[in-house]
Amino acid sequence: MATYKLSKQEAMNYLLRYHHLTEDTKLSGTQGILDYFTKVRTIQFDPLNVVGRNPDIVLFSRVADYSRPMLDSLLYDDFTLLDHWDKNMSIILTEDFHKLAWFREKRELLIEEHQEKVDFIVQFIQKNGPITSSDLPFTSKVNAGFGTLVESTALLELMMHAGIIVVVKKIGNRKQYDLASHKIPLEVLQGDADLSVRSSETEYVFRRIQATGLIWNRPSDAFLGRGGIIKSIREAAFLELVESKLIDTVEIEGSSAIFYLPAIDSEKLAAMTQPILTSTIRFIAPLDNMLWDRKLIFELTGFEYKWEVYTPQASRMFGYYVLPILCGDTFIGRIEFDHFSKTKTLELKNIWSETNIPITADMLSEEIERLELSLKMGM
Repeated sequence: MATYKLSKQEAMNYLLRYHHLTEDTKLSGTQGILDYFTKVRTIQFDPLNVVGRNPDIVLFSRVADYSRPMLDSLLYDDFTLLDHWDKNMSIILTEDFHKLAWFREKRELLIEEHQEKVDFIVQFIQKNGPITSSDLPFTSKVNAGFGTLVESTALLELMMHAGIIVVVKKIGNRKQYDLASHKIPLEVLQGDADLSVRSSETEYVFRRIQATGLIWNRPSDAFLGRGGIIKSIREAAFLELVESKLIDTVEIEGSSAIFYLPAIDSEKLAAMTQPILTSTIRFIAPLDNMLWDRKLIFELTGFEYKWEVYTPQASRMFGYYVLPILCGDTFIGRIEFDHFSKTKTLELKNIWSETNIPITADMLSEEIERLELSLKMGM
C-alpha cells in the first residue's frame, strides 16, 4: 500500500491535472471527451442552460475545441455514452451500465405496479420505433414523486431508470426513447459476472474516487445518488480497494483527514503535483466533478462555493447561475453571465474577485470569446 504525503498546494496541483484543467493536460476533439470519461466514468447532468448545460461547461473547460454536437454524437449516434442515473441524473460510459444495476433494481419494483402500461409501451416501440411522450395515449396528470407530470412522461422516465428504454435523441429537453436492447449490446446489458467481485457499495465508492480524483471519509455531496453510504460502509470499501491496490492513501499537510486517490505510481504523482506555471483562465461548471466535494476544495484552497440556483433570490450571496473562475492553480473569483439564448451574445452580469487584485473583462476576454464561439456552434 502506498501512502503519499502532499502539501495542500501539491494536492490541488494534482487535482487540476487529474481533471485536465491545466494547459499541459488540456484535451481536444471527440477523443478528448472519451479520454476524460474513461478516467472519471461519469459527469452529472443538469438541464438548466444559461451558457450551456452542466456537462457542456465541464467539457468546455477541458476540451479545447468542444461543441455540443461532439457530445451528442457519442450519446445518440454510437451510444458510447448514455444518459443514466449515477450521481443524480448523469452521463455515463455505456460499458458501465451493469455497474449501476443497484439503481435499476429499485425501479423494477415500481415497474410491476404499472406492468400493463409498460408492456403496452414496449410493444408500441417494437411496432413503431423510437417514441416521445406525445406518441402515447396516457395523458392524465400523476404525482411522479418529485412533482406532477403527464403520465406518459412519468412512465417513460420510470422505464428509462429501470433500464428498459434509453434516450436516443434530445431536442432541447424533449427526449426520444428506444428499447435498450436495440442500442446496447447484450453483453453490456447483462454485464460480466467475472468483471468485479466487489460489492455494489464498494464499486460505488470506487466510482466516486474515480469521478473526483481525491476523496475523504466524510459525509459529502460526492456520495449523492445512492442512500445508505454511511461511514462504516465507506471505511470497508476504502479498505477493500486499498487491499486490491486500486486506490492509494494520501496525507495532506494541515489536515487531519486521510484522503484516497486512484492508484498511482510515485513518479507520475510527483509530475502531477509540480507547480502550475501558466495563468490560463477556466470557467468551472457548478456541478463540475472537481467540485463534487466542496468542503474538500475549501479545505485545500479556502475557496467556498455554493450553487445558488435553488436559493431564494433574497438569500443569495452572489447570483442565480455563477461560475467559479480558475486562473492557473487558484480560484480567483466568480462570474455570472446573462442567458445566452436571449440575445445570442455572451453578456456579463457580474464579476466578483476573491483576491486583492480586481478581475477585469480584459483578463477574461480570451476565454469569454472561446465560450461565445462554442455557444454559437450549438453548445
